[in-house]
Amino acid sequence: MDDTVKLLKQLTQDINDIKNQNNVIVDQLDGLRQEFKDSKSEVAGELNNLKRENEELKAEKNKLEKRLQAVERKQKKYNLVVYGIQENEIDTHSSITSLFKNKLKVEVHDFGIRDAYRIGKSEENKNRPIVVELLTNKWKTEILNKAKALKGSGIFISLDLIPEDYQKNKFLVTQQKIARESGHSAKIKGKQLIVDGVHYTYDTLRSKHNSVTSETESSEISEEISKKRLAEDSKDIEVFRGRKGSKSLRTSSRIVNKI
Repeated sequence: MDDTVKLLKQLTQDINDIKNQNNVIVDQLDGLRQEFKDSKSEVAGELNNLKRENEELKAEKNKLEKRLQAVERKQKKYNLVVYGIQENEIDTHSSITSLFKNKLKVEVHDFGIRDAYRIGKSEENKNRPIVVELLTNKWKTEILNKAKALKGSGIFISLDLIPEDYQKNKFLVTQQKIARESGHSAKIKGKQLIVDGVHYTYDTLRSKHNSVTSETESSEISEEISKKRLAEDSKDIEVFRGRKGSKSLRTSSRIVNKI
């Protein structure tokens, strides 16, 4: 009987020890959970700080890029780029002066041209374009107005644009061509495309272009997969494409739609 009592007491003690150990483990787990929670909050806070700093850096970068673009535009304000003049022994400055005087009938005195130089890597059988830095907007405008006299000569003149403006102008020219092919009256004036008297900015046309691109990709996805269409197909969505001779464009209050 005494042995049984002793055994029961020993078992009771062992059970209490196990309970105490279990409580210790539970407390340790609770502590670890709290530490993890605190660490998680700290990491989340650090992550939010990094995100905020990243946004601030992006904003600062955009500001600097815009300032740089403004400086570049100012430097190129009176510049023109001439394409198609053959590279020979005659110096570049003389070639430009001769072109303006003999072909365009524009008398630009030597002092009126700040500089004239070729750009790009020199390659055999390739005529590099020439950047012409003029001193006044008067000569720049007169030369551009008379540049149509070069039609058919293989020589043409354009503005000296920064890359961002070049891409925008290229897009407007493409849309102008498409509009004319569709029977519309279209011309570029300043930074806008005028179609049948309605003015369209680059942002308006690009927004419409992207919208049409998205709709086309969605409706024709199965066809693109089956025919393995080239990725370039979606890049040439034509905002102004319509039936030849059609003159019905939506008003500017509603972004240009398919004709």
